[in-house]
Amino acid sequence: MAETNACPTCKSNKIWEMTQKRYIFTMSVPPLIVIILIAVLVEPVFIAFMPAIILTNIILAKRKAPILFCKECRHQSTSTIF
Repeated sequence: MAETNACPTCKSNKIWEMTQKRYIFTMSVPPLIVIILIAVLVEPVFIAFMPAIILTNIILAKRKAPILFCKECRHQSTSTIF
């Protein structure tokens, strides 16, 4: 099967790809900011959860990324052939 650059639902060529590095960054930064705030304001032991969040997101990114999005109809796919 040939790789296409068009969305299978709306046939649009406006496709955006979320790479593995971007997935890890966007899924790790907000939780890490919250953990740092909780550690500063409540209890420093919450910093111990930071490596677990990063490792979990790396494992998930290896299975899910790259994610392809159609900008027209918002269809998404986790395969490289859209």
